[in-house]
Amino acid sequence: MINKEVLIAGIVLGCFLAFFVYLKLKKVRIEGSGCSATKYGCCRNSRNACIDELCSSCN
Repeated sequence: MINKEVLIAGIVLGCFLAFFVYLKLKKVRIEGSGCSATKYGCCRNSRNACIDELCSSCN
């Protein structure tokens, strides 16, 4: 009875370990210098984000 419980606990822990290793090794693509989520959008002909309504950071 105890051996069966230890086996089930080992399988569950092994699944958790495999899942966390998978998450650690998974490559997530991160695009830098994007402005899709910025308040004022992008500078013209650029992927730099504007810091205000006049895009004064783009000069």
